[in-house]
Amino acid sequence: MLTRLMVKFGTPQTVAAADVKQAKLDPRAVLSKGSDGVPVLVLKDDFDRAWRRVGLSLDRLGFSVQEFDRAEGLYYIRYLNPPAPSKEESSFLDKLAFWKKDGAASGKAEDYRVSVAAASSGETKVAVLTSKGKPDGSEAAARMLAVLQEDLR
Repeated sequence: MLTRLMVKFGTPQTVAAADVKQAKLDPRAVLSKGSDGVPVLVLKDDFDRAWRRVGLSLDRLGFSVQEFDRAEGLYYIRYLNPPAPSKEESSFLDKLAFWKKDGAASGKAEDYRVSVAAASSGETKVAVLTSKGKPDGSEAAARMLAVLQEDLR
């Protein structure tokens, strides 16, 4: 569809097809490991644009943003890590039993910090920190960055 639109506006067919193909091959958000083994999301944007995109993505994905500090590049969020799906099958009547405790509702939400920091040559690194400000290498942090990467492509 994008190729057709570009051709309609006067771009040659071969150039339009090549541009669309290159856009698919060159993602704007790449999930990688940092120097200390902690997952990091690398965005191909400058700090201002990345800050805005990450903030919009956090809102769109339903993260509870408690506070933010643009000067420090931090979003303070609260995240409830969903439990792994259970293997046992439940019947229709078990699903209606509202008085039983639900696994997701019984979990406790934790505080995290999402750090947006400018890197070299127009790139920005996004990392998840603990509530104390240390880099977080937990499964929950990796899951948060993976969800952000899917949204920020």
